[in-house]
Amino acid sequence: MAPDVEAVFSGLPPRQFDRTACALCDYERPPIDGLRALFRYQSPVDAWIPQLKFHGGLATARLLGELFVARAKALQWPMPDRILPLPLHTTRLGERGFEQPLELARPLARGLGLPLDGESLRRVRQTRRQSEMDMEQRQSNLEWAFSASFATIKGNLPSFVAIIDDVFTTGATVGEAALAVRSAGVPRVEAWVMAVTE
Repeated sequence: MAPDVEAVFSGLPPRQFDRTACALCDYERPPIDGLRALFRYQSPVDAWIPQLKFHGGLATARLLGELFVARAKALQWPMPDRILPLPLHTTRLGERGFEQPLELARPLARGLGLPLDGESLRRVRQTRRQSEMDMEQRQSNLEWAFSASFATIKGNLPSFVAIIDDVFTTGATVGEAALAVRSAGVPRVEAWVMAVTE
């Protein structure tokens, strides 16, 4: 069962999940409680995000982050205790030179006055690129790829966090990250993304 459609696509026209292309639908209880997206992954966003990811377009990250802040404020979205950028593995980080979810999370944290937590969620296993795989391969590729621990931050366990990423396709990546966060004791996890595919 996917999360509630209205809660999932706050700010976007509602759409039903295609269960054949939704990793979250395999869970009795989805690992995320909601998905908040700024845009659908279509022109011009489908050019902006590759510019950010593969060509170091950090100005694009700032623009998308600021637009996300404006949307969140306009729609009065509930605010999490902290935001967690979806981490890259150190190998991928070395190849790319920066973490695009972290660059997207910076203007969100600043504009919404939220703590930016880049330490508590870690990618502990290198995985193949998700874009190269089908649904079944995507899910197995990501098993045990993330770990989370919140003990290092003032001993306080957040009750609600948002995981920040650029694009939501099947939900496999953010779903695995959310499972790690839930295993660390956080009861409410949302995914905040810049775009969602059709």
